[in-house]
Amino acid sequence: MHPFIGVAVIAFKAVVSLELKRRDNDDSVLTLLVKMEDMMGELLLLKIIEPDALRGGKTVAATLSGVCTLIAEDIKNCGNLCDKYSKTSFCGKLLKSPLYNERFSKFIQLFETWMRELDRKLGLFTAITVHSLSVSMDQVYTTLQSNNEHMKTLILLQRLQSPLEQKILKAIKRHGGSEACMADDKIIEELIAMTPQYVLSFPSSRING
Repeated sequence: MHPFIGVAVIAFKAVVSLELKRRDNDDSVLTLLVKMEDMMGELLLLKIIEPDALRGGKTVAATLSGVCTLIAEDIKNCGNLCDKYSKTSFCGKLLKSPLYNERFSKFIQLFETWMRELDRKLGLFTAITVHSLSVSMDQVYTTLQSNNEHMKTLILLQRLQSPLEQKILKAIKRHGGSEACMADDKIIEELIAMTPQYVLSFPSSRING
């Protein structure tokens, strides 16, 4: 392994190891971890690149070390979000689901951006790219398509919700949204009543997660 990618690899292993130990992890977190893994897969190209290879007067280490440091920070921030989400109560997740879905979606888009950046930079050192395209990256990744993918990701995260979650989310929307629900104890009690008892093994005061 090229030494300079160690910072990103260590962060990745730490986050994945922690999250996979949670038996109750939901599909939203797992979807995010899969996208993170796809991004890290780009670094496999380093196996066919010599450490002392030069492009534009720079080695692969000089080209990618700064990027790997930034990726490591994003992985850690993503891990913190997943950890916070996993420790949030069931109702808390539902009340804050639009916020969490938006944050998950942003990380997915971020990892996709890093994946393209790694592919571009590694492509300077080899004619082989993981994602060979017949048109330029600039043409493919336009602002319009980026927004389109962002919406598709949000829709996917929404579809990953269970029937119970969807039912409670409809009730939240009917009562005016998350903030309105959290401000009304009666609505909170109604939402709790819709939730199976085995899920609610904690006081309702922890709903804010």
